[in-house]
Amino acid sequence: MSTDIKLDKIQEDVGEIKTHLAVYNEQLKIHIKRSSMLEQKIEPIEKHVNMVNGAIKLISILAAIAAIVELIVR
Repeated sequence: MSTDIKLDKIQEDVGEIKTHLAVYNEQLKIHIKRSSMLEQKIEPIEKHVNMVNGAIKLISILAAIAAIVELIVR
């Protein structure tokens, strides 16, 4: 292969790489946008789960206290 043909091949390859990078960048933008939307949808669910976990802990503590009081009163 002559030098000109090699350079042409390299330029062609670089052009293909740039095309792929442009496509990947667009796909990444879409992925980031979708990820952000999903994170916003999950926030209320996480808050609810934390609230329910807190309520369960409170009920457990109250049940333990009631059991101790029951043992002492008997």
